[in-house]
Amino acid sequence: MLAANRGTILGFSRRLRSKVRRDGIGGLALAVWWQSWRRVNGSKRQERLLDGEFDRAHGVDTAGVISLYSLNLPNQENLDHGLKYQGINPNIFRKMMGALPAIDFSKFVFIDYGSGKGRALLLAAEYPFSRIIGVEFAPELHMIAKRNIQAYRNSRQVCRAIQSICADATTYELPADPAVIYIYNPFDAVLMTRVLENVAVSLAAHPRQLYLLVSGESLQTVVAGAGFRRLVQVSPGQFGTAIFANSP
Repeated sequence: MLAANRGTILGFSRRLRSKVRRDGIGGLALAVWWQSWRRVNGSKRQERLLDGEFDRAHGVDTAGVISLYSLNLPNQENLDHGLKYQGINPNIFRKMMGALPAIDFSKFVFIDYGSGKGRALLLAAEYPFSRIIGVEFAPELHMIAKRNIQAYRNSRQVCRAIQSICADATTYELPADPAVIYIYNPFDAVLMTRVLENVAVSLAAHPRQLYLLVSGESLQTVVAGAGFRRLVQVSPGQFGTAIFANSP
């Protein structure tokens, strides 16, 4: 094994010296940049293909990246704290759902804060929630989500009680049911704090079990600071996801 590794290293070293002699340091740097560019852009191209694949399979429009500044928004204050729309990768969503504790889905409402075009709502329909609600403050995205809900066709769908509500996440009145709340990095920590203050008011009035699926390290820090327990870190990193719960 050591001999094989040594041979691999020596072979790489010889190829590197040959590249420098032939093309110079500048040529070597250009080759390294080109390979890096191919890897990054190849990955992005694959993401775009997968993004469109979901829409083609189910007759909907949830793909793409949309800047909020390209939309006509009623609340300019929240615009400064909102982030872009981008639909969740279906495989990542299913991984998050699989990391939830064993629950009776039929007793829980699924709520997506910043639901955009509604992809997460459609994916949540693969689980037997009592109902599914998207909260989106951009009217244009909300209308697209409504059309997608009507058009969606999937043999895996088991929940058909889906709705998109055009509302401000910081003032939206939660239903008094146990809930799985999904927050896919739709806004910054300022709005997250306001949303959790609103959630706290709802919990005080109607104590119940809540699970929060939260993407983004900064938002996770806010959720933990608000007293929610981190159950599991589904994926690490700046844009990773964790699952939190309250103690009803």
